[in-house]
Amino acid sequence: ISDPSFLLRFLRVKKCSLPIAQETLERYLLLRHVYGDLMFRNLDIKDPAMDELLTLGYIIFCFHFDERKRKIMMIISS
Repeated sequence: ISDPSFLLRFLRVKKCSLPIAQETLERYLLLRHVYGDLMFRNLDIKDPAMDELLTLGYIIFCFHFDERKRKIMMIISS
């Protein structure tokens, strides 16, 4: 993951604070590694395995859909 635009997203979200952006990126990579298929490809909120993810933080359902007509969901953890 060395794409500049991909990495810039983490800096922008964390107001250009390098240590906080690095921590956020590490958490993202850990989630991709541990829950890759479940969280990023075959998302099914009715799956019991999703309960662990959903209890880690706040969930916000957006009113818009992505390009494949899927509902957009954001999980915000502390």
